[in-house]
Amino acid sequence: MLTIIGIFSLALLSLLLSGLGLRKAHQQWQNQLQQILARNDDWGRSHSPIPPPTPVGDRHCLYNARSTHLRCAVNPGGPCEGCPDFQPRTPLNPDNLKF
Repeated sequence: MLTIIGIFSLALLSLLLSGLGLRKAHQQWQNQLQQILARNDDWGRSHSPIPPPTPVGDRHCLYNARSTHLRCAVNPGGPCEGCPDFQPRTPLNPDNLKF
């Protein structure tokens, strides 16, 4: 009878110790998570956003590639000034659209 009580008390003691260990591990995990979130929150405020890339070339030309790497579809190497293939872009007129 004493042996059975000893076994049960040993099982309860191990259950209690493992519960305390899990509780401590959970608390440490929560603390680390809070530190990471605080660090990321500070990082977002201290850094400015990256500006979008600007296209190269003359944006008023019909043949402009509208790219950050390629200047023109006809004359990719440029320069745009004095280009013999320059064609001014005309604005879209809804009356001239055919479907």
